[in-house]
Amino acid sequence: MPLNEKQTRFAHAYVACGGNGRAAAIQAGYSHTSAAKRACDLLKVPEVQNIVQTHRDAVLRATENFDIVEELIGLYRMSVASGSLAVAHNALAHWGDCRI
Repeated sequence: MPLNEKQTRFAHAYVACGGNGRAAAIQAGYSHTSAAKRACDLLKVPEVQNIVQTHRDAVLRATENFDIVEELIGLYRMSVASGSLAVAHNALAHWGDCRI
C-alpha cells in the first residue's frame, strides 16, 4: 500500500535525524506523546524501509571514495614536506583518469 504524506515525511526525516525515530515522527507531524510508538510501527512498514535503504545506499555511494581522498591527502602532505609537489600532482592526475 502506498504511503501517505505524513508517513513519507517520517521516512525522510528518519534519515535526516540520523536514525532517531521519535524525533523523525515529531518532525513528520506525529504527536509528541505517541511519537516513539509511531516510529516503531512505521519502521516495520516495507515502503518506509525502502525509502530509508535508498537513502543509505545513496550515502554509501557518495562516500565510497573517501579512502582514496584520504590517501591523496597523505600523498600531498608528503610531497609538500619533501618540497616536491610533483608527487601530489601525479597522484591527482592518475585519480582523475580513474574516475572518467
